[in-house]
Amino acid sequence: MAGVSKNTVSPSLKGVQFSESKMAEVDTECGLQWVQKVSVQFIAKYLVGENSDLATEVLMFGATGYL
Repeated sequence: MAGVSKNTVSPSLKGVQFSESKMAEVDTECGLQWVQKVSVQFIAKYLVGENSDLATEVLMFGATGYL
């Protein structure tokens, strides 16, 4: 989502609490994969530091929907 590799995101996920019930099946180029979901709060905090342009777009989208 942030436009960076999994290896770039992985260190930021240390300490994030995951639950087995928070899994999603995602259709990828390699077939269906099970992935762990992260919270909206984590995504918001992460995007600000890693991809501020995308964070701005997400904020504007959310603000538009809210208004």
